[in-house]
Amino acid sequence: MISRRSLLLAGIAVTGCRASDFPASATQTVAVRNTITLRDASRSGVDHYPMRIGRPFAEGEIADAPQAVIDGRPVPTQADVKTRWPNGSVQHAILSFIVPRISGSVAVGFTNQAQPPAPPLTVQQMLDPAFNFDATIEIATDGQTKSASARAVLQAGDYNVWCQGPIATTIVLADHSSQRKYDLGFDSMRPVRPIFHATFWPELKKVHVRFIGENTNTETLQDALYSLVLRIGQTSPEEVFRQNAVPHFAATRWTKSFWIGGEPATAIDVDHNLPYLSRTRSFLNFDPSLRIGAGTIAQDYENWRKQPRDLYDAGGWMKYMPSTGGRNDIGPYPGTVAKWLYTGDHRHFEIVSGMADLAGAWPMNVREGNAAKRFDAQQSIPAIGRPVSVFARPSLKLFDERNTRLPQDRVVVQGPRLEFAGKKYNGGWEADSAHQPDPFSALYTLTGDYWTLEQLQLWAASQTVGLVVQYKGPEPSGGIIGQVRGDAWVLRNRVHAAYLSPDGSPEKAYFTAMIDDALASWEGRRDIHGTRYEGTPQWRFGQTRQFLSPLHVFDEQSARGDGGVKLDVVATTTAIWTNYMLIVELGRAKEKGFAAGPLLSWLGTTLTAQFREPETYSPTNVQRFQTPVRRRDGTLFKTWTETLEGFTNPEQPPAIRNDGCDGVARMAYAASTMLVDEPGGRIAYEFLRQNLYDKFSNLNSACSKWSILPRT
Repeated sequence: MISRRSLLLAGIAVTGCRASDFPASATQTVAVRNTITLRDASRSGVDHYPMRIGRPFAEGEIADAPQAVIDGRPVPTQADVKTRWPNGSVQHAILSFIVPRISGSVAVGFTNQAQPPAPPLTVQQMLDPAFNFDATIEIATDGQTKSASARAVLQAGDYNVWCQGPIATTIVLADHSSQRKYDLGFDSMRPVRPIFHATFWPELKKVHVRFIGENTNTETLQDALYSLVLRIGQTSPEEVFRQNAVPHFAATRWTKSFWIGGEPATAIDVDHNLPYLSRTRSFLNFDPSLRIGAGTIAQDYENWRKQPRDLYDAGGWMKYMPSTGGRNDIGPYPGTVAKWLYTGDHRHFEIVSGMADLAGAWPMNVREGNAAKRFDAQQSIPAIGRPVSVFARPSLKLFDERNTRLPQDRVVVQGPRLEFAGKKYNGGWEADSAHQPDPFSALYTLTGDYWTLEQLQLWAASQTVGLVVQYKGPEPSGGIIGQVRGDAWVLRNRVHAAYLSPDGSPEKAYFTAMIDDALASWEGRRDIHGTRYEGTPQWRFGQTRQFLSPLHVFDEQSARGDGGVKLDVVATTTAIWTNYMLIVELGRAKEKGFAAGPLLSWLGTTLTAQFREPETYSPTNVQRFQTPVRRRDGTLFKTWTETLEGFTNPEQPPAIRNDGCDGVARMAYAASTMLVDEPGGRIAYEFLRQNLYDKFSNLNSACSKWSILPRT
């Protein structure tokens, strides 16, 4: 037990560190009402506004199905419940209702309703002339033109229902079968698959249409270059989008959205009530005291409008994902997403949704096209049309043309690669795991948009089969092995995909199994016993590759000169800040009910133990960029004090620095919020709160993606 005197000698102001000692700004304990607030930013008033939202709910709050309540009166609400808590109460639902009028602001609450299952609109109803429904995708090159019609796909019955009921029926129009009836192209490959998401609002006689063009089929991956025209409406079709020379790279998707019958008002702010969202555990426990100023919102929007935003433009993204350094998009959520969660402003929503649409340009989208493959471990569910699976292709390393172990499991881009914008591969859109953002999970949670859910699933799936097979575990394996920060972000996306995929879906079971594989392998490698994974094949595989650092760092790499490391003393180091990233994501996985607790406790020690040697090792060292792990003679550093031998400047840093939004100390702070119930965790949190979070409070709103609080 660290002594009070030792802490004071180290310059740490501590007064007991009981939960009751935390100031009100440091921990959220009050109950939060479940409401959202709608605001008419145009100040002109809006009548009959169609609302489609996704909504997470606290466990036990809604027993059957949620119903919206406005001005104390329940309004007709269609609730498509997608996931439930273990006790059967609603965990996540997609709600459709019409707000009679928005003038100024309108508060919407929620109550329980015993909603019976409601059938979707029939094909005949959706083809009613009142909807004027059709949407066409037309591609052209060298005088040839190919097209696909959403109305024709509907008439043929090639669709699945996503949301159903009398208020708003959403269907996904596509053919993912081996017939590929509607795929487009100018040779036998026909790599472009047209997909339409259509939401019919009968009362308003409006249809929202999302156009999607994807190049994802494992059997037909091929770069394509074409001119594109999109039209809506059956009678007098209206051209709504045109772009010449669209570079449709293999394993990428593009999308655009429009309304038939007139677009509803766009200047509607939707404050989703972040404190309540945090309470549901669908989101981090963001600091509810923060405010994003009007000037920041206006500047963010001005910057967004200056960005090129056509298909395959970068928008606000760093197209070359492996770019190093602090970035807005790196973290539990991109910075723009965190700001939107705080403000609910329609301009922030435009930025976040627009960037999510453009993110389909990263080559991380692969859909199984082989009808003989099976998606699940039991080999009972056809894989065709689903995200590529390790059970379908156990020896696959995606896009690795050198993998000839099992030729039938090679998935490669066929034909010549397209050179575009001076780049031969993907026009500069290059993905990796170590710098991977999450454009989709928050959007899906709060909108219920199927595009964002499927993007989340496709990304998580491609990262599962994109890793080197022999390092992952016994085939088929969902083990994760890579850079520690990459382990964090791959786990994050996998956890979101499992948590948000609808109950009973093969995808939910699949991504849950992939999480289990990763946790089991990681536990075995670190010799963690007494857990649900001990003795499993993945755990035993981890045992064969044990790495047991006395400092509890997650991994090691060859030492480099950066970070002031003495190369004549140190053989290996760890980028300590990447361990903090993984602590955050293990904490999130635990919060969502996955069995990450033992690993969180083990890895959390790499932060909390830095506070146990205050006479010889100052906790201000948590902000060092690199930490020595192994000496050149092969021995491991056993204490944090010993690691100081490996630095050219072993003296303690004088104070916690303000390193901006992605400084090492800020990541350490975020990690500490996940550890307050671990031994030494409250001491670590209190020190970092006082010396960073409170001291540089002017940065907390700007750095809201890391501005979280303990749940205790």
